[in-house]
Amino acid sequence: MNMSRFIMAVVAAYIVMAVVGFGSDMVLKQYYDSYMAIARPEAEMMAMMPLFLVAYLVQTVLFCYIYIRGRETGDLMEGIRFGILIGVFMGTTNVILYTGLPLSMETLVAGISAGIAVYICGGIAAALVYKPAASEQG
Repeated sequence: MNMSRFIMAVVAAYIVMAVVGFGSDMVLKQYYDSYMAIARPEAEMMAMMPLFLVAYLVQTVLFCYIYIRGRETGDLMEGIRFGILIGVFMGTTNVILYTGLPLSMETLVAGISAGIAVYICGGIAAALVYKPAASEQG
């Protein structure tokens, strides 16, 4: 694994997924309002933001590592397929939470859809940045 390309892929995916995630949160705000009844107070959430950002970074490092180690061609479509796969995988967590929390079906579908979009964009970023080296191509 080329460490400099790996780091660049992590940085690119982190930024892209954060921007897409924030954007989808704004667009889907009406659906996420149902979380507020069970969420921490805003001041407490903001105090925990460093933990959130570190956890998101660790998730992105693992996302890129799994993509790079498992890729076959390294093309854009492979990044998209990987993003869909991880998005669906992570979406199952939403379904598990849905079974125990008072969330609407609309909130569940919105959360899963947004997550898949975020991971597709992350897969695209990783694929574009971590292209196969000339020596790796047939």
